[in-house]
Amino acid sequence: MSRRLPVLLVAIVATAFLLGFLVRGNIGIEFTPQSIFDFVSALGWRGPVIFVALVTFRQFLLLPSALILPVGGLCFGAPLGTALGAAGIVISACLKFSLARWLGRDWVRAQLGSRVEVFEQRVAAAGPFVVGLVTAHPMGPMSPVHWAAGLASIPVLGFVLAVCIGGPVRAGA
Repeated sequence: MSRRLPVLLVAIVATAFLLGFLVRGNIGIEFTPQSIFDFVSALGWRGPVIFVALVTFRQFLLLPSALILPVGGLCFGAPLGTALGAAGIVISACLKFSLARWLGRDWVRAQLGSRVEVFEQRVAAAGPFVVGLVTAHPMGPMSPVHWAAGLASIPVLGFVLAVCIGGPVRAGA
């Protein structure tokens, strides 16, 4: 089963990307702020829910956060756009962390062998700070760090707190 685990993880991620591509094509979202704004505005009261879902699953829809988060501010105003964007970031990060921890952590531990203890001590100490810093930075990829945190020994509470602090900073920026 341990050899099938990486294949299963890749298959799940590839399927999510394929579904995101298909959904994005069917709902007509393009890589322009105006297209996203028009889509969200037409939804009325459901707009905030859809916006949080778009932020949550943006990596599978191939929508960069630098594009979609400012649209939240334009569509809902800065305070609500920041809150909704931060909620999407936190939900997305927790989903990636949980999936990586559930599917891949044991496999990574087996691959690192005896080096895992030193690696885990360093990650446990600096990990939440790095996760919070990367999450808070307005540009740059968050997803690889969130996936990696799930594979590493970062405590769940430390990860969640780091993302809860960094998410609003990024969404507001």
